[in-house]
Amino acid sequence: MKSIACVSFLMALALVACSPKETEQTGDSQNQQSSQQADLSKLSPEDVLGKLLNSQMKENNPGAGYAFLSSSDKQVRSLEQYTRDNDIGAWKAYQDKYSFEIKSVEVNGETATAQVAFTVPNMEVIMTEAIGQEKMMQIMAAMQEESEGSEADSMKKADQMIVDAVSAHYEGGKTLPMTNEEQTYNLVKEAAGWKVHHGWEAQMPEGGMPPAPEGGQPPAGAPDAAPPAGNAPSNPNGQ
Repeated sequence: MKSIACVSFLMALALVACSPKETEQTGDSQNQQSSQQADLSKLSPEDVLGKLLNSQMKENNPGAGYAFLSSSDKQVRSLEQYTRDNDIGAWKAYQDKYSFEIKSVEVNGETATAQVAFTVPNMEVIMTEAIGQEKMMQIMAAMQEESEGSEADSMKKADQMIVDAVSAHYEGGKTLPMTNEEQTYNLVKEAAGWKVHHGWEAQMPEGGMPPAPEGGQPPAGAPDAAPPAGNAPSNPNGQ
């Protein structure tokens, strides 16, 4: 009964709020949204890819990059899943270390291919220098202790432990090992403009379940392209 009363109260508030002025604002909001969509349709392949990569590597907001995915990719992976898969979590502490440069874009009618160079933390070296086998065993044990919770919680804890160990190892002016990687991205031109196409529909198994991310995120920060360890943004395929 109490919950019904609360719902009724909220509905009453909603009805009171629906004044003509608010209706006009809604119309303005819709016009603004249509204008933004129109602006997106005018972006070049390079602009679209740059915005997608920036949303994860610089802004730590992969959800914002979802608008730049192809319609076929969106059918395979929802906004919620894409955001979850590309969340760099504790690694945002090293986000300023990631950079990318779109080296070239070749347009062929309704498709385009882009080559992107990434400068990212060298996770293979970092895991060896800062973590080691003993520390990794401790992290694995901690994850098992969290087994009663969700897998996401376990991964979050593991990521935080790894980042803490990395921070402790490279403090005091030690240089964080870096590496250069290159990744190819495909784009397609749709009615709404150019979109990044990962081709996830081709990876769909017979059961129809979306493909799991390969390795985590893009090269230490590149969305939808692939990082070396855990969810560290070190893999440009962000799948």
